[in-house]
Amino acid sequence: GCHLGLQVDTTHASCNGFNNGAIELEIEAGMEPIEINWYHNGILYGNTLNLYDLSAGDYYYAMEDAEGCTSDDTI
Repeated sequence: GCHLGLQVDTTHASCNGFNNGAIELEIEAGMEPIEINWYHNGILYGNTLNLYDLSAGDYYYAMEDAEGCTSDDTI
């Protein structure tokens, strides 16, 4: 099988209760278009590569490119 190549850059929220964290994904290998879904606490949170103004916690992503290559992880 194939796998998407990613570079992940995270900025943790500075304090519990603050919404100033960020997750940025850079795709290094994959065929456009690439579909991504983010989940936080089991709820669909977004569908963009980069998330900003995040509160503390785990964020799970699942993505698939045009060739059916997939990647998923919890950040």
